[in-house]
Amino acid sequence: QLTGYAGTFGWTGLVTAVCCEFHELPINEIAFAIPVNNNPQDLSRLLAHFAPLCFFDFNQGKALTRDGGSDLILGLEHITVVSMQPYLQSGDNKLTRRAQTLSNHCQAAGADGLIFVSAFSEQSTDEFLITLVDDAEADMFTIAGIDLEHTEVFTDPNQMRAIRESIPFAARTQSPKGQYIYKGHTDATIRINPDKIEPTVDALWRVNESYVQSIDDFFLGNEEISGEILVYGHLNPFGIDPHNRITFACDDDSIYQQTERYIHQQRDIFYRSLEEICLNSDSIFIGGEKSAASEAEIFLAFSGPENAPAALKKKFAHQIKLIRAASPMFNWRAINPYI
Repeated sequence: QLTGYAGTFGWTGLVTAVCCEFHELPINEIAFAIPVNNNPQDLSRLLAHFAPLCFFDFNQGKALTRDGGSDLILGLEHITVVSMQPYLQSGDNKLTRRAQTLSNHCQAAGADGLIFVSAFSEQSTDEFLITLVDDAEADMFTIAGIDLEHTEVFTDPNQMRAIRESIPFAARTQSPKGQYIYKGHTDATIRINPDKIEPTVDALWRVNESYVQSIDDFFLGNEEISGEILVYGHLNPFGIDPHNRITFACDDDSIYQQTERYIHQQRDIFYRSLEEICLNSDSIFIGGEKSAASEAEIFLAFSGPENAPAALKKKFAHQIKLIRAASPMFNWRAINPYI
């Protein structure tokens, strides 16, 4: 029953008990980070390579890939070397030193980013990696044409998780100098058609590059603004969501308002472009990772929920139904357009 209430931010009631159905995962948790260039060709080819392990079926309490395999990839988290900088500068400790090692690997590989891979398998890490390589008999191991020489394997998956979560945390908690400060990011989740992974990711990343470049160019063209856009996000094709973190500061209110409007205009173009990609590829625009808080912004790009992508429109209608049926003591604080 929790499905009906998820994403309503407590507007419809309080959850006091939850009964969950569990599905068994393979015994070994595997964690590694692979340097990759932040371009459509490399990312689309790599995600197409990983995709067969990212879409699951559930049979008799076990999670399996759609072809019945037990090697599963749950997480593909993308960061760029630039987006790592706030975390690398946040202090000197065991985790930041390991993150610096990752940055060094990227430099040695000639890559400007990397992907953290979280997987489960009945095999050992070495055996699992061998199943992923393009040619197990080759002198040099590659995955989707990407050299594995600079891949970093984590014997402790919790350490990789800690670094992976700390990098975006450091990015969003920066405190730039200026009287007026803006922080925001894109948040739109797409479930890609498993039969069209490579062309869809290629198209999506070209749209993402265009969006990021538009913000970069605006900041570079305005000396009164101190700003940056950092690229990172979730790249599992079952739920891909590029997070582009924007932070800027300035001392002039009118310039701040102008910049905020421009950012929102470009964000709306980005969201509409994602929906066009979904329509062209039979993929699904699911909504925002943070549900209603993100989706209220997505609706603005489509001039209201009634014009939103089909899956998101259906979700919104369900949420409204729940909110209107709830006790007033819960739904009084619902935000527009959920009131």
